[in-house]
Amino acid sequence: MTENTSKQNDIKTILSKDGPFSTQLYQYKPREIQLEMAQAVLQTISTQGRLVVEAGTGTGKTLAYLIPALLSRKKTLISTGTKTLQDQLFNKDLPLILKSLKIQPQIALLKGRANYLCHHRLQQTLEQGLLTSKALVSDLQRLKTWSLKTLSGDLADSSGLNEDSALIPMVTSTIDNCLGSQCGYYDECFVVKARQRAMEADVVVINHYLFFADLSIKEDGFGEILPEADVLIFDESHQLAEIARNFLGSRFSSRQVLELARDVKAEYVNQLKDCSELQTYSEIIEKDIADWRLLFGSDRLIRENWRKWHHRVEIKEITQNFLEHLQQLIEIIEPQLGRTVDLDNCYERACQLKKVIHDMVSPAQEDAVKWIETFSKTFAISQTPLNLHKDLENLMLRHQSASWIFTSATLSVDNQLNHFMELFSLNKSELTTRALVLKSPFDYAKNTLLYLPRFLPEPNIQNATELVMDMAIPLIKMSEGATFVLLTSYRALNIAKEKLQHLPYPQFVQGDLPKSELLAEFKQHKNSILIATSSFWEGVDVAGEQLKLVIIDRLPFASPMDPIVQARTEYYRKQGIDPFSHFQIPEAVISLKQGAGRLIRTEQDKGVLAILDPRLISRRYGEAFIDSLPPFARTREQNKVKEFYQQISD
Repeated sequence: MTENTSKQNDIKTILSKDGPFSTQLYQYKPREIQLEMAQAVLQTISTQGRLVVEAGTGTGKTLAYLIPALLSRKKTLISTGTKTLQDQLFNKDLPLILKSLKIQPQIALLKGRANYLCHHRLQQTLEQGLLTSKALVSDLQRLKTWSLKTLSGDLADSSGLNEDSALIPMVTSTIDNCLGSQCGYYDECFVVKARQRAMEADVVVINHYLFFADLSIKEDGFGEILPEADVLIFDESHQLAEIARNFLGSRFSSRQVLELARDVKAEYVNQLKDCSELQTYSEIIEKDIADWRLLFGSDRLIRENWRKWHHRVEIKEITQNFLEHLQQLIEIIEPQLGRTVDLDNCYERACQLKKVIHDMVSPAQEDAVKWIETFSKTFAISQTPLNLHKDLENLMLRHQSASWIFTSATLSVDNQLNHFMELFSLNKSELTTRALVLKSPFDYAKNTLLYLPRFLPEPNIQNATELVMDMAIPLIKMSEGATFVLLTSYRALNIAKEKLQHLPYPQFVQGDLPKSELLAEFKQHKNSILIATSSFWEGVDVAGEQLKLVIIDRLPFASPMDPIVQARTEYYRKQGIDPFSHFQIPEAVISLKQGAGRLIRTEQDKGVLAILDPRLISRRYGEAFIDSLPPFARTREQNKVKEFYQQISD
């Protein structure tokens, strides 16, 4: 018997009804598709191959890739879509499997540096005493106490800080302001310790953001792990393309300037009182950045192609003034070099910023798009590549000896994996890849209903959302709340909030609370309604009778006004490729599948998915959307929805 055959038999035994998970997991039962996926993963690892597998909801894909990876005893890197899933894998799933299999490989969790408390930045913030909010001062003192007892420094581990706290940038480091080995706290650094643990571990759990940040050389130190990994597993792989675009491009944010100015002023106040010009020119570049932001409209939040702005006289003037003032700050710092490590770091950042800004305000490269995005007080200019194929293909070619496994519940379009395969050039003959689509084991035909109403308004008419929400109200009443209203824009969210406010059910609206708190409130209040946009379309699990209805207002096509979508459209048209069928439809299909996936999370769940967009029926491409969804029972009649709810209540 070969080693591979032996391990295949081991997996079959492990996942059997009498296997170790029968006692470790509540109501565990073997699933043929889970076994099929696990054996495919093991075969891929054994042959240093490549596997793309869509595993429908309920497959149990986490066990299906973790068990063979652990049995292989090879160095494994597992990358997830979110930090939440990363924490779940490390803190819950892996310990359960290791206990069940009675094995003890070394495992490590590694996040980006912004997730770890920085001793140096914490001390700086304490010494500066510049916080004006009592709440932030209180948070800072609690953080100081927590810093004395935490082993990981991971802010997610009961630091008491909200994930959107304004204190986080003040107590964490960036690649810009990190002092590295020159830091007085280097031997205690949580980031360094986390990386050391990852270097020594057999299994390392990271996330996609960290993976691509490393590839774009925006992080240092972590890159040594990748060449040593024998197995690379990407869960939630449908997110890879968008994250890759963010990190394989370049970006300048005005926050970088504001943080530099703040740090230079802190050095003046704490260490260099004899050089008042440090404060003077820090304040000058702060004013420059504020004036620059005002040029885009003080009350406007825009996301536009940079070519609309880069040639304007006022933009050129403010850029030139800023670069001159930044150069003057550099010349002021230069004679002070060597006096403090932090000021030396500020000098390096200022020199780098000067180069970055000069590059970013110029026109985009031929195969990229530059775009401007404004926020309430800041702005950012980004350059995004239009074609990822070459970068991602080269990545895989550089690591041909590793096994590559991509998985998600939503990778296929019309039951084909071609769209994802093309992204990584996996469909090329020299890169043999196995493609596998595994359907969900859930009984959708019995437990769910897809409702596509008649007489829906066309999405492009002025009051379409108002009309659609009017049609949603009787559905919400039939389900007695227990509803997700998933919308494709913030404008639609505000309309839905106003239209549904009179209903007699608790309502929770995105933006009123942090995401985790909003979801917790929804789960705690029976028959409630959650109204949200894109961030709630995936990674949100509500099982049982708490959720019986998911309403989607329209097909989630990316906005045609988005500068990246516009540039990609132009790029493909120049090559004679239809952008609508090439990327707009496939990406919208996958987004819709994510939203639809919120409805059914367990075998016992029952509910209705209502998609209120007539294009599913009236346009030919609607077939691709419907055929890509699980096999819901379907109806166009509202009375059938009522009958369905009566049936499941009985």
